[in-house]
Amino acid sequence: MLKKYDFDSRDGADEFDRDLDGLCYTYGFGVSLLSITDAFDNYYNIDRGIYFIAIDLKLCLFNMFVTIREMERLKGRNDLIEIFTFHNKWIQFIAVYRSFFDKFMNLVVKAGHPESHKDFDKAKSKLKAFKKIALKQEAMFLPVSKMVVQLPKEDIEWMSEFITFINNNYRTAEIHGAGSARKWVFKEADLRKTPYAKIKEFVDHLSLYFQIIGCIVSGKKYAEALEKQRK
Repeated sequence: MLKKYDFDSRDGADEFDRDLDGLCYTYGFGVSLLSITDAFDNYYNIDRGIYFIAIDLKLCLFNMFVTIREMERLKGRNDLIEIFTFHNKWIQFIAVYRSFFDKFMNLVVKAGHPESHKDFDKAKSKLKAFKKIALKQEAMFLPVSKMVVQLPKEDIEWMSEFITFINNNYRTAEIHGAGSARKWVFKEADLRKTPYAKIKEFVDHLSLYFQIIGCIVSGKKYAEALEKQRK
């Protein structure tokens, strides 16, 4: 029987959050510091759009990490099932990775630059619009938590360059074109010579974006929890 979640109640948000955190740990990773319960408390009655973006971002992180773990398990491509499933997981990763950054940009602008969200939402290129907004002011004030969160220029530039690289080389080809993954998934044994090698660069940078999301969703509570975790 389908287990239903009531996202319009705090109890429902908390139950969903606990269940998702538990499932993440069974896969060997944790995203519990990104709290859907906090998102409900801080934004549901103020701007529930931010609350729902937080839910989608956490789901996106879950899907991304599960997909990466599956690709790591299958990267040897030792039989037909592994070969074709690896290809399937790569396509999933391309889609979920791009979805993550789209949602991240929307959250940052909506929560930290609300005066620019209307123009951002109408922009033909969300990436260019986000970069312009973020570079204009490398920090944002969050009224809910009364915090100032830094958006370092070098990380904004990296995100812009990396998204453009992925779009031009992989996403456009797989989603809108004839496809390019078949050229290496089924032919190249050494993944260091393939687009798969770029995943490490993406994961290495992910912590910064995770921290920004946490500060937006939970405010000072997240910053304090992060500090305790580091100790």
